[in-house]
Amino acid sequence: MEADLSLDALIRSELEGKDKAIGAYDEMLWKIRTGYAAVLYGLFTLVVSMTNIQNMHIPLEKAGLVAFTLITGFTICAVVLDFAFLRSKAKVVQTKEELADLALLLASGGTLEQWHGSSLPRLLHNSGEDQLRVNWKLRPSVLPIAMLYLCTWGPLTLAILLIVLD
Repeated sequence: MEADLSLDALIRSELEGKDKAIGAYDEMLWKIRTGYAAVLYGLFTLVVSMTNIQNMHIPLEKAGLVAFTLITGFTICAVVLDFAFLRSKAKVVQTKEELADLALLLASGGTLEQWHGSSLPRLLHNSGEDQLRVNWKLRPSVLPIAMLYLCTWGPLTLAILLIVLD
């Protein structure tokens, strides 16, 4: 039995798939961000406690340097991961919006030949992994996300300096 797949059904299916992908990216981004906060403060607590453990006798300056290195390295890693997933999510959102515009054109009686956007095959492909450029002007600001990392890294680094310089 041959399955007939109309253009409308194909586009509808792809829009649903892109919705699921956007949800999966959101879930991964929040896992990265909450994991970052939990691990970062755990690392800070561990390193600070290293100076008080009787058997370890680690000088305060060395413990501070270890804490600074771990916090900075982990922050850089989290930022890179976060923005990589955010970029992929933005590509999916951008492609979904363009595919929705095409669906609207077709639903209002237009034809595929009248479409002036990206090609249909490109819109149907895995856009999160595509070489597509993200139009950041159309996306929400990334400033709150950058502030998340700066506002955790900064105070922890300052706390290390205050502990070491005490």
